[in-house]
Amino acid sequence: MTMDDNEKLDNFIERHRMYDDNEPEAPKRKRSRANGEGSIRKRSNGTYEGRVTIGWNDGKQVVKSVYAKTRKECNDKMQQLIKDVQEHVTLPNNIPTLKEWLMVWLNEYRSNVSSGTRRRYLLYFEKVPEETLKKRITEVKPLELQQYINSFNNYGPANRAMGALNAAMQDALGNGLIDKNPAISLRNNNERSAKRYEDNKKSFTHAEEQAFNEAIKDNPYKLIYQVSLLAGLRRGEATALKWENIDLSNRVIRVKEAAKREGTGYTVGSTKTTNSVRTVPIAPTLFDILNSVGNKSGLLCPNSHSAMLNADILTMDFAAIMKQLGQQHTFHHLRHTFATRCIVDKGINPKVVQAWLGHATVDMTMNTYTHATEDLVDKEIQKL
Repeated sequence: MTMDDNEKLDNFIERHRMYDDNEPEAPKRKRSRANGEGSIRKRSNGTYEGRVTIGWNDGKQVVKSVYAKTRKECNDKMQQLIKDVQEHVTLPNNIPTLKEWLMVWLNEYRSNVSSGTRRRYLLYFEKVPEETLKKRITEVKPLELQQYINSFNNYGPANRAMGALNAAMQDALGNGLIDKNPAISLRNNNERSAKRYEDNKKSFTHAEEQAFNEAIKDNPYKLIYQVSLLAGLRRGEATALKWENIDLSNRVIRVKEAAKREGTGYTVGSTKTTNSVRTVPIAPTLFDILNSVGNKSGLLCPNSHSAMLNADILTMDFAAIMKQLGQQHTFHHLRHTFATRCIVDKGINPKVVQAWLGHATVDMTMNTYTHATEDLVDKEIQKL
């Protein structure tokens, strides 16, 4: 294949870089451009390099680079290169294998997920039979994907793997690589645990919340519990929260980071998704709590060495409180309770609550907090 031929690749190739990525680790680089617009890095000599993967040949990337003294100049050259490639495109002769496409999809369409979520995706994909992974995506049959889903013996993982396959193949369909989505009719034959499903969606009753607040009055982790209960922060977000991201003047919390597992401990990392980076209002009750704290520097609630708490210790402490109170809740139910109070008690628009919680869609908010929807319906019926 000549260089001229390489420049005549399908639009899909310009917009999606192909990777050979077998390591269950998230890319350490930060994406500086949107999907399909290449990437820019600063070189050791101070100049900038713009890289655009214009296609792939026999499973290997075909990359072009441009160089410049400034980032802006490099970006201009890179955009011109992309434009030149897009003006000379034809359909490729090679169709990606399922394995190749799954890696493209993960790195491009799911580039904003956390490292933990990325590892789960990779583990799901590794369970796909090798003979299926080697097939061109146009040759993959619904039955073999169903057999793969049937290999799971648990409803949750099977459901997530099924959703990932369906999304990946739907995006392949959108790119014109396949005529039909072979994963669209997959079924999860594992039984869902009704008790676990309901338990995952519980929130505190008003009486339970009052008892919990009494129990944590002198608790060393009180502030973390309170920002989770009164601002809807996840455990990792609350653990990694710094005072510099708490704006008492404007009464908002800017959620930018979260605790991430690293070996046997935790470190400060990115939030769960890009949607999780958000601004949450500080309710009056929470404002009084935060405003009364004397030292407003560093982490909101550090350990005895002024470092970030081990989130597992927090989970164990919460479990001890639940045992003391005779309640059956998980830490995440604090966040559920925040959503319930907003939607049901205060009548706040679910779309607004969605933004505060950091969900991608309002459907996710309402589906996750089914109990809130049911309570809201009961409340509305009383108006008839």
